[in-house]
Order: sequence, then C-alpha cells, then structure tokens
Amino acid sequence: MLLTSDPLDAEAALTTAGLPAPVLHLSGNDIPARGSGACLRTAADRLNLRTNRIVMVGTSEWDWRTASTPASSMSTLAWPTMFATTRA
Repeated sequence: MLLTSDPLDAEAALTTAGLPAPVLHLSGNDIPARGSGACLRTAADRLNLRTNRIVMVGTSEWDWRTASTPASSMSTLAWPTMFATTRA
C-alpha cells in the first residue's frame, strides 16, 4: 500500500524506479483528514485487514501523527530524534 499527499500515477512512478506496483494507492484526495488515522482505517478496510496489521513507514511529522493515532499499533523508531533535530 502506498499513501501519498498528492495524487499521482503510482504504478508508473514505481515502475520507473524499478519497484513493484502497490496493491493499493491512497492519496490526499482519498483521505482528507491528514494525520487523523483515517488513512490507516481506510487502507485496512480496503485491504480487509485490521489496522494493527499495517506497518507504517514515514518521513514527516504528519506521518508520525497518523501512526500515533488510536487506529494504529505504533512502534516509534527514529521519529522522535528526527523531529527534535528539524524543528527550530
């Protein structure tokens, strides 16, 4: 599953990078409540999974906010240190 902020042709972008096409692609158009956990619930519903069966990998504070909602089983790896060094 791939989640992007902006809509894009995910299959073409990943094929160009030599990566397989995602089973599911959701963008900000599909889930307007960024950082709310709605993306995890939507993905879980569409993939017929429980939200605690989804592993989220992210690079932004919005990703961290999404992963730390009650919809997920969060395991924080590098997020706390990453944001500590990037905030003014």
